Amino acid sequence: MAKGDPCDLCGSTWGDVDQEICGRRYHFC
Repeated sequence: MAKGDPCDLCGSTWGDVDQEICGRRYHFC
């Protein structure tokens, strides 16, 4: 992931479910 990638806000160390929820909420990825 590039530094400053908006996906970083979803937390690269989060669990898959949390990342999926974050992605749906913020539509970054």
